[in-house]
This record gives sequence, structure tokens and C-alpha cells, in this order.
Amino acid sequence: MPRSRRLDMGRAAKAGIGVAALPIALGDGEPELVRVFERVPELTRAWRLVTHPDARHLPRVEAFFEFVNSEIEALNPVLTG
Repeated sequence: MPRSRRLDMGRAAKAGIGVAALPIALGDGEPELVRVFERVPELTRAWRLVTHPDARHLPRVEAFFEFVNSEIEALNPVLTG
């Protein structure tokens, strides 16, 4: 689903129009929204970080991957709820 549509669904839910299936990180970041259903397994997916083979050894790309790898435990609750 395009990002703009997810944002529109979130805005509609915040306006009280109904409920919206949003990524956990997006929905949990909105204090006006509350979860009304448990996580939907069919909408759950693994996170993957990828880069172009020509860019993977660039210092900034390596630094980003090292950062994510070192912080994955702290990021996990944000990404998975």
C-alpha cells in the first residue's frame, strides 16, 4: 500500500471516521490513536535492509548498517510493537 494512503487512513482514524490497519511504528507514534485489535499475522512482515552492491562498502553505508545492527534490540519494540 502506498505510504500516502496509509497516512490518509491514519488521519481518518484520528478524525474518528473509523479504524485503520497501520504499521505498528506509525500507529504507536500517534498519541491520539489506540489499538483496538491484536497484531494481524497476515500483515506482519520481516524487515530487511538492502543496498546496491556498488554502495555497500561506502563508509556511510557501512556505518548505517553497523548502527542498525548495534541498536536492533532497542529498535525491535518500535518496529514490532
